[in-house]
Amino acid sequence: MVIISIYRDKDKNWLGFEAKGHATLNNDSEYDLICSAISMHLQTIEYSLDKKKVNISKTKKDGYLKILFPKQEEKLIAGIQEVFENGIEILAKSYKNSIKIHNKEVEVHV
Repeated sequence: MVIISIYRDKDKNWLGFEAKGHATLNNDSEYDLICSAISMHLQTIEYSLDKKKVNISKTKKDGYLKILFPKQEEKLIAGIQEVFENGIEILAKSYKNSIKIHNKEVEVHV
């Protein structure tokens, strides 16, 4: 299962996310199309943030991606945020047993 935590401040501004785990539809396949889809989506978000030169803190390893950024970056990330949220919403609705999304209120200082 992939667990995605969306980080927001007390005013609900997007401050980043953490995604961990792998998704499978069947137990005999270590990685499958669901995992590939969520991985591609998250890597596209990461690439988009890097391309826009958004000030981010990033931790990445197999089955794990955490990206945080300061509140003042919100004008640069508005469109990226919408694509991020729409993409994970589509995947989570289609594959309820493979993807879980949590919203967490945090204070982030990058």
